[in-house]
Amino acid sequence: MPASCTAAGSYDEVVYCSICGEELSREEKVIDALGHSFTNYVPDNNATCTEDGTETAKCDRCEVTDTRADEGSALGHDWVEEWTTDGTAHWHECSRCDEINDKATHSGGEATCTNSAECEVCGAAYGDALGHTEGEPVRENEVGASCTEAGSYDEVVYCSVCGEELSREEKVIDALGHDIIEHEGQAATCTQNGWNAYETCNRAGCAYTTYREISATGHTPSAAATCTTPQTCTVCGATLVEALGHSFVDGYCTTCGVSDEEALENDREDAKTDLDDVAQDVKDEIDASDLPDDVKEDLKDKVDEIINGAKDEVDGSTDFDDVNQAVEDARQEIEDAILNTEKDDAKSDLDEIVQNAKDEIDASELPEDVKEDLKDKVDEIVNDAKTEIDSETTKEEVEAAVEDARQEIEDSILNTEKDDAKSDLDEIVQNAKDEIDASDLSDEEKNELKGKLDEVLSSAKEEIGNATSKEEVDAIVNDVRKDIEDLLNGSSGDEISEEKEVAVSDLENTVQNAKDEIGASDLSDEEKNELKGKLDEVLSSAKEEIGFAATTEEIEEILTSVKEEIAALTENLTEGQPDASPLWPWLIAAVVISAALAAIFAWRHVKSARGKGETIGVKSVVTIAVATILIFVLVIGIVLLIFAMI
Repeated sequence: MPASCTAAGSYDEVVYCSICGEELSREEKVIDALGHSFTNYVPDNNATCTEDGTETAKCDRCEVTDTRADEGSALGHDWVEEWTTDGTAHWHECSRCDEINDKATHSGGEATCTNSAECEVCGAAYGDALGHTEGEPVRENEVGASCTEAGSYDEVVYCSVCGEELSREEKVIDALGHDIIEHEGQAATCTQNGWNAYETCNRAGCAYTTYREISATGHTPSAAATCTTPQTCTVCGATLVEALGHSFVDGYCTTCGVSDEEALENDREDAKTDLDDVAQDVKDEIDASDLPDDVKEDLKDKVDEIINGAKDEVDGSTDFDDVNQAVEDARQEIEDAILNTEKDDAKSDLDEIVQNAKDEIDASELPEDVKEDLKDKVDEIVNDAKTEIDSETTKEEVEAAVEDARQEIEDSILNTEKDDAKSDLDEIVQNAKDEIDASDLSDEEKNELKGKLDEVLSSAKEEIGNATSKEEVDAIVNDVRKDIEDLLNGSSGDEISEEKEVAVSDLENTVQNAKDEIGASDLSDEEKNELKGKLDEVLSSAKEEIGFAATTEEIEEILTSVKEEIAALTENLTEGQPDASPLWPWLIAAVVISAALAAIFAWRHVKSARGKGETIGVKSVVTIAVATILIFVLVIGIVLLIFAMI
């Protein structure tokens, strides 16, 4: 019987005769149980990340199985590549178990007004958004109010950090009402319409008016025209029908019967009367003009000379045409004389305009080479204007040429000031950019600030281009300085700005006091103007330095330095000027001297009278009193004169 894995087997051990084959012996033998044979273990797939699993084998001879530990079969953790996060931290999870790895608190990134910061490791949002910061309200979509209709605008608040619109509210602008101007009425004439007193509105674009026109009255004719007398309007004097003129036949007028000799003589006398009227009218016109008085007198003398010459021509004329021509020639010569005088006066005005413009240029803060170029431009404009004046034929054209030249000079100066202001702004912005580059800001912050500076610069240059006066240009530059200061100072800008305003005000007062001191000094006008100009330069430079100051200490250093510079400019103003002595000691001395002289006079007068045997009467007393008064007046007058001289 064979053995199995668990049971013993047996067999008979038999011995036979090798010859005959007879069984000689038989003995039962035991076969030990074989035991199980496990040779093919298979893993049970039950290992974990940290613990080994088991493996199982089936007995090679029976159905029995054996399970044992599978040494080294622990899997280890399988860390997921993606981060797992919560509101404060991030970590890697194992895909097979609950273990985590690399756990750390969120870090890095910057929160914005609307978004939390983003962790620079895992990219998850964490923390709170900053929230918006309300900026100053601005006006948008403004529709201006008119005299009769209300206007409106949107009052918009943006976040001063991110620029997002936070609120928008429509505001109403009340109607302005008319800006009334009162106009006087004017009576209608024979040929021109008149009007009653009326009102208009002074605001541009408003057509409000109470104007009502009165029609012209038309002429009222006088008696019918004769040979020598025209028909005129009895109201305005206008000629309605010219004089008919004589019609001579055989030496006599067929209309009025006058002889041709008598008619010619009458015409001569009428012509001379007309010339006198012309002279008076022209002189009245000259007196009412803006010409200098000496020029007026010379021009009136010239008119008299022309009139007298014309009268001589009239007296020597032999026919009516010669008489009329002499009068017309005189009129034309007078007009030419007046026009030429107006031209000369206009050229003098231009010379004065040129000098004033050059003085203004010299007093400006423009660079010296720019000043010289601008003065050359002014000379060129005036020379062209003078050439134009020479070719003009009316007073109005002459005045227009002067006004055009004046305006062109003003425009040239203003445009030069604008160009200089733009150059100053370029320099200011560049200095600000240099300051930004030297700061500890991040590159992103630096680029953002410099971008804002470029926007401020571009907008300011556009405003300068539209400005119509130097004051507007200066105001724009100052506004830009302040805007740049606010950008550079950031959140502390308000406090620093207040300190800067106080410092600038302090310096302006210091400079004004120094100018007052200069004005009261004994310096010449030229020296005073030169010193005041230097003070203005110092103040302008100091304002720019204060504008770029970033701390209170820097502002105080600038103040101290500038005040020392101002003191140095004015320290010699009072040297050599004696202290003013009071008047009262001089008056006391004058009274004492006067009293002494009066006493001496009285004593000598009394002595003289007694020596002559005369009594001291009223006459002597009056004489002494009058002499005393005269002595007092004379002595005090001399003393006051000496006091004034020293």
